[in-house]
Amino acid sequence: PGPTPDEEQLYQRVNCGIRFEGINGVRSRGYDPAGTRRILALLTIEPDAEGLMLVFAEDIRIQLLTPRWTCLLEDVGEPWPTSHRPQHAL
Repeated sequence: PGPTPDEEQLYQRVNCGIRFEGINGVRSRGYDPAGTRRILALLTIEPDAEGLMLVFAEDIRIQLLTPRWTCLLEDVGEPWPTSHRPQHAL
């Protein structure tokens, strides 16, 4: 049997905002920027031949076209406890 809820290690999650500067253009697939405001779950940032590819849950991709960029990442809101730890294939 697995651990009881009292024995499970608690982790914390928090939403964050990310801002990129120095971007010359943007392409997207699966995302409508004119649609409703929502929080996207960013899974990975991959360099590509034209800049950066942001890969989100739900197969949303946003390509940032730039030879040179700057990034700022900041927590937004308060963290909340969770017993779930992300497990992504490497």
